Amino acid sequence: MSYICECMLAYHFKHFSPKEESFLARIHNKNFKEQMKDFIQNKAFRYDLYGKQLFKLNKKQTQQQLFEMQFVLLDYPTSQTFEGCEENLRWAYIELISKLESENFAPKRAKTLMSGAFANSEVLFHLLTNLMAFNLVGICVPNTTHKIDEVKFYNHSLLKEQKLSQEYIFACALTGGGISLDSLERAFLNHYFNENQMNLEELFERIYQDENFHFTDENHQACKDRESVFTQLSLHYKKFLRRLPILMKLEMF
Repeated sequence: MSYICECMLAYHFKHFSPKEESFLARIHNKNFKEQMKDFIQNKAFRYDLYGKQLFKLNKKQTQQQLFEMQFVLLDYPTSQTFEGCEENLRWAYIELISKLESENFAPKRAKTLMSGAFANSEVLFHLLTNLMAFNLVGICVPNTTHKIDEVKFYNHSLLKEQKLSQEYIFACALTGGGISLDSLERAFLNHYFNENQMNLEELFERIYQDENFHFTDENHQACKDRESVFTQLSLHYKKFLRRLPILMKLEMF
């Protein structure tokens, strides 16, 4: 097995000082170089990828592969997601998310996203990598109708079997991986696909009566009375409705 790279994508965009870069450039053994990077960053644990019979791409082939990769929006950022970011960087993230949101959330090739503020490929992939670290963006993989149907069947089965307050990982055909949906999103999805069984107020009442659910208001104070809980549930439901078109476009249900 040969070493490929660190699993955490953001790791590949860590910037070292000129002195550190000069030191690392003199190390030709890949494994030893990774160890030195760990020492510089004071890392105690690694997540690495290894593979057999690897075929190394040249720079042109690598760029071609990267530019043909398709990216898709998985979720919207919260008000806290970009806290601490510089203003221009925050707007760059928002603009990129807007591009991914266009055309009804259809997957976009990297070369399609490269325009305007993202004409520089290094900047574009840096932003995309960080959005993937936030679980807001995913990379698409090849699919078949049969595979998508199997994923939908599995996810609908999972919806039926879950308890109200549990959180599960649902399959995503477009990314070839899993997407975590919290207990409220699962409850709202169940309601969405079974509208005739329970109206929204009945669903809110059921959640309110479930002792496993706890809500806080905008001041981070615990909601205890029915009215304040229903207010928070309404806000969560609006957030769910905003994300729902994304989940449907991901061929999950």
